[in-house]
Amino acid sequence: MVSMGRKKTWRWRVADRSLNPALGLLYEPGNWGDVLKGEWAIRVARSLARSGALRVIDPYAGFAEYPAVEAARKRLEALPPCAFREAQRPFLERGALASTSRTVLETATVEGAAAEIAVFDADPVRLESWTSVPGASRLPLASGEQIVTRLDRLAEDPALILIDPYDLFDRFELFLPGMAAAARRCAVLFYCYDKSPRGPGEGRVSLALHSEMERTFRETGGHLTGRIPADAGLARAYHEVFLAGPPALLGPLAPELGQSTRLLARHLADLGCFEDRLSPPGG
Repeated sequence: MVSMGRKKTWRWRVADRSLNPALGLLYEPGNWGDVLKGEWAIRVARSLARSGALRVIDPYAGFAEYPAVEAARKRLEALPPCAFREAQRPFLERGALASTSRTVLETATVEGAAAEIAVFDADPVRLESWTSVPGASRLPLASGEQIVTRLDRLAEDPALILIDPYDLFDRFELFLPGMAAAARRCAVLFYCYDKSPRGPGEGRVSLALHSEMERTFRETGGHLTGRIPADAGLARAYHEVFLAGPPALLGPLAPELGQSTRLLARHLADLGCFEDRLSPPGG
């Protein structure tokens, strides 16, 4: 009997159950949210790296690399040419999938810039995976929220802050003030799993989130938003990414981020718009 007072721990699983204990995944690595977030992060990092050394903070870093599960490999192989697919290519060749921050480090290297990243994750195993990554160090924190709520007190400004908690949609009020303070000085890229298609309640949360975003970041110069469906066939949510920061950074990036997001959105629409289920003659 399962106790009603205990919350079951969520784990994402592949079809082959024998593989799941070793994977230990909270979500499917390489999902459409990772694609969109990675596409934006790589392009932002590329722009920042051209100006010199790149310092990044990621308080919700996850694993440095994930296993490239079959669904993710097929998804990436079918992608139109984009920054995310190109950055993942050397990792996929050895059966891995790089996390967003890992691709950011690789992007800086390709651009010829020195890069360092300070990471944290609540799971010690995921955090330990960064030990062997050149340029990575650990944030001295007990939780990701500790740094998100204190971004205005950083001793040294990073060039880029990545914010990707699992529950930003439900707790956005906690995250926005600190991110707005940081956005006056650097780029802040954050991800949200927007569940508004699921019903009126979730729709109201989404409206409140976007309204508060508009109000919070207006004084810093605004923000950019990218959005694609969570699935080509059953889009019960949206993957959303937001970029806030100094106007001098956002303005030049807006056209290419818009173009790459529309490319992914068109690709998803094409995948879901038509199915050929005809049986072969005599079948």
